[in-house]
Amino acid sequence: MDALLSALDETIRSMPNQEFSSHEFILALVGGRQRAYVDALNQYPNDPEPFTALHMRIGEELGESALVVKIGEMESYNMFARRSRCGVWRRRDD
Repeated sequence: MDALLSALDETIRSMPNQEFSSHEFILALVGGRQRAYVDALNQYPNDPEPFTALHMRIGEELGESALVVKIGEMESYNMFARRSRCGVWRRRDD
């Protein structure tokens, strides 16, 4: 889990748009860190929805970052092509 979460700040800084959804952020975070993502998912062996649990944890960590501010919520497609609500974030100016 630490390997994945330690990349939050780097991923925030690399987001192409100043505003982005949690879904967009998760895709950017895990895209180049597939092994770390699988390892993090394995920390939820008894959870019936490990992806949801991990994605909620990532959202919580994102909310604690000083690099972003949550500006709302929206519906968008998650990585399973299902519409669901997620946070919308704005990267703070440096």
